[in-house]
Amino acid sequence: MQLRRRLIGVLALLCVLAMPGTVAATPGITAVGTVDRFPQEATERLGPSFTGDGFLTRFSGGTLLPVPGAGQLWQVYPEDSGRRTGVLVRDASSRQVIGSFVIDTELRRATVHASGGGEWLHVTDGGHRVFVLGYPSRLLEIDASTFTLRDHGRLTALPVEAPFQDPLLPASLTYDASTGGLLVLYGGIAASVANRLTVVQHVDLATGARRSRIVRACTGPLPGTDFSSSTAAPEVLLRPDAVYVTCQTTGLSLLPGGARGLVVRLPRAGLFERDGEESSVPAGGLVDTALVDPHSGRILVVGYFGEVTVVDAGAMSVVGTFRPAVGAEPRIGPGLDRRRGRFYFQSDLGFGYVDIRSTPLSVPVGDSSAADDGQERIVPDGSRVYVLPGTAYPGDSKAARYTIYSVAP
Repeated sequence: MQLRRRLIGVLALLCVLAMPGTVAATPGITAVGTVDRFPQEATERLGPSFTGDGFLTRFSGGTLLPVPGAGQLWQVYPEDSGRRTGVLVRDASSRQVIGSFVIDTELRRATVHASGGGEWLHVTDGGHRVFVLGYPSRLLEIDASTFTLRDHGRLTALPVEAPFQDPLLPASLTYDASTGGLLVLYGGIAASVANRLTVVQHVDLATGARRSRIVRACTGPLPGTDFSSSTAAPEVLLRPDAVYVTCQTTGLSLLPGGARGLVVRLPRAGLFERDGEESSVPAGGLVDTALVDPHSGRILVVGYFGEVTVVDAGAMSVVGTFRPAVGAEPRIGPGLDRRRGRFYFQSDLGFGYVDIRSTPLSVPVGDSSAADDGQERIVPDGSRVYVLPGTAYPGDSKAARYTIYSVAP
């Protein structure tokens, strides 16, 4: 592992020299408040086993899961026993605690990274239904009005549920409003023979029926189930005529010329046919994650070494790149405001943003006084943006509270 870190550091330094990061100062970013990860209400409502000093709790306890359709912000707390998860519910406008509940399983984070990743693996239907994953890959539906739970069973890309460790793990969940179902992206377990497979699956939430298809162009490790991912789940872009998956091509991901980013277009007509049509466009180097902006049809492919490649899905072309970090081994907390079309970042450059709907792309702007490593997903909520500095890498620590920023239009 130490050799791997040194090799990655050398490669990252080469990337820094090739693409230096810069940020322009802006007066429009103002810190206006904080949210504690471990407030007294969490201990009182959930109990001390959810807010103690355990390994799981300190890595990811009290981090946010936004439910914008219900006007709520959830703070999620893994019990250190690994058997239960507590949720503290806040009103998104007032930030006051309005409820709490406990789930009888540990919830999955968005990556398989040892640090716990940077968000909870989840999706909402745009309203009050929240879908999360328990162990082992149990699809759970939570009603944000009543906090009642429905178990949809175990997610698997295999024809039948295996009694052993599934070789393919869910990497992301996407709600498809056109079908009322979920699209699940699966990738092979890191360092396994299945680590070169990417599978897209449709889950009918009413009947449980599932249809799957291997994405042939994705011949490398899938972000989210590989070592290169440590932040957010790789998002899938849905358009009326096609589905867009971000994955990687074949290669040893730690070596020059290894795994490379790829955006693949899958027409909805024939989506689940084995030989269904595919087209693709290269999208940078080794991938950490991908965020999507449905309004503009743009996909932001966030590289492991800090570069962000922006792909226009309609044209299937790269419209630009930028690098919101300067360090040799950048650790970037990403986020996307789909209302404004802004990519937010927390990094050694500070807290800032890039407007990603313009052509050419705007210059990164930000507050350099907030410079710090980042990992946790940034949560925009109207004019406010929630940012948690720091990481859960060995020797590091995430901040004890979120900083709330007001960002000018």
